[in-house]
Amino acid sequence: MTSTNNDTTTIRSDRTGTQIRATALPDVEPQVRGLISQFEEFSDEWRDGFTLQIGWAPLWLREDDDGFTILTRDFLGDPRTASSEDLTLAIQVMISLLRTAEAAGVTPEDVRWDERVFCIDGWDTSELVSLVRSDDRAENSTGWFVDASPPRSENEATADEMVAIPVWKMLQLRPAIARALSLRSTTVTLVKGDHIVAIFDTATRQSLFQGKL
Repeated sequence: MTSTNNDTTTIRSDRTGTQIRATALPDVEPQVRGLISQFEEFSDEWRDGFTLQIGWAPLWLREDDDGFTILTRDFLGDPRTASSEDLTLAIQVMISLLRTAEAAGVTPEDVRWDERVFCIDGWDTSELVSLVRSDDRAENSTGWFVDASPPRSENEATADEMVAIPVWKMLQLRPAIARALSLRSTTVTLVKGDHIVAIFDTATRQSLFQGKL
């Protein structure tokens, strides 16, 4: 069962005997139905606040008088304190993370909405930036470092020259960088403006992708 409100569509399912619903733009309706099916696998555990971590973002249930509604964090606002019934952005980011890894021919690595990306001074004023990922990750870190390309300094950046930005904030500031965060530590990525333009293998220097993502 579906219904439309403004531009979004709400999908409803009663397969378990209790209604569950989710809302998003029609473009991601197949993914919405898939998410509902994943929740239905755990219908015996449904309760207010029941959570599944699917991809980069958490999804949870709000119990209403007539069933359950799937919620996620409000990634257009402040996801630390606000939630949203509209799952569109959470799904779109999930899709883009998979597409980036697929374009590079690598297995995607997990990334969470609240993990940090370390950005070196000057990254935010540079149209072209490079992304490298370390296997040695601090707690709650993606392992990613973002720097201007070419770097502003030949010396290794100090802690005072870096700022830690959570994934959700990077999505707001520069979405193309966020779309690259599923790549492996064996890659170097170039982002120009709001497009991923190149991905290279760090060991062989072989080009894994060139174009626009």
